Amino acid sequence: MQLRMHKSRCDMPEEVTIIPRLTNGGTFLEIPSQPTGNLMTNTIPDQQNAQQQLERLAAQRALYSRAKIVAGMQAILSVPAAVAWSVFANIYPTMKPWAALWGLVVTLLDVGFLETLQSSSQKDAAKIQEAFDCAVLDLPWNTLVVGSRPDPERIAEAAQKYRPNPKHPIENWYPREVADLPISSARLVCQRTNLWWDWKLRQRYGWVLLGGGFALAVASLVTGLARHYSLEVSLLTFWVPLAPAYLWTVREFRKHQAAAKVSDTLKGYVEGLWGKALAGSSSEEELKAESRKVQDQIYLRRRDSTLVFDWIYNRLQPSHEMQATKGAADLVREALTAATGDKH
Repeated sequence: MQLRMHKSRCDMPEEVTIIPRLTNGGTFLEIPSQPTGNLMTNTIPDQQNAQQQLERLAAQRALYSRAKIVAGMQAILSVPAAVAWSVFANIYPTMKPWAALWGLVVTLLDVGFLETLQSSSQKDAAKIQEAFDCAVLDLPWNTLVVGSRPDPERIAEAAQKYRPNPKHPIENWYPREVADLPISSARLVCQRTNLWWDWKLRQRYGWVLLGGGFALAVASLVTGLARHYSLEVSLLTFWVPLAPAYLWTVREFRKHQAAAKVSDTLKGYVEGLWGKALAGSSSEEELKAESRKVQDQIYLRRRDSTLVFDWIYNRLQPSHEMQATKGAADLVREALTAATGDKH
């Protein structure tokens, strides 16, 4: 027998909203969105590429990029710049008061402005991506966890700042292979893909950071031995000035590993739901409610987790996308096999 495309009841009332659409000239036209009906089939492959959803993806990517730039500034000011001032003050003792002033100014700038800007941008990006997921995956908005919906003006403003990258498009955000599944199963595949991607990215990035810190330590040790520095000179020349860099590397490694563990745990939970979906032991309504719980955790992870810089994300994206697509295709094939009763 063939896998049937079940319908699930949409929790949102039927309405028509106005979508600000970005044109090639940089201006916006107001176009009506498609009305949300009472019953919805699996429209994930097409809905994710609708104009409104692409605008949301453009906005969240622009906001995440800004948050990452601010995080990069914080890292530079906290580590390389502080190390440079330390070395400079050791060479020129009269500069020590200015080095101390630099540390104070950077601390105040970080706490009073940069941290707020980074957190605000990341939160807005997470909320806009949540709006995308709720629309594409047919999930209700959870005001208790997420708060109010993002303003359309904020989305339009951020989307205008997005610069498309042909190598890293925003189209087909989720695997199109899920088109053959009912919405309850397709939603689980998309959520699992999301969680697997985050787990894999943070695992690799965390080890890259730790490896970089280890390489720096080895280089310092080899240089000290090659120049026949005493332990005291090596400590004052390399280890003490570079201590902030080592501390930052270890701290970031731990943060990414902790976030990866959360994603891996959630992925395991979704795989449990997937088993129930295949066995038919949970209704569509039950699976939707469980997916909403998972989505709450995905949103909180996006809002609060430490960021991965764009340069490493873009470098790893091609291989991760290929693996994610293969994983989704295998799950779809598993579901179709279970539906037809074919064990071969």
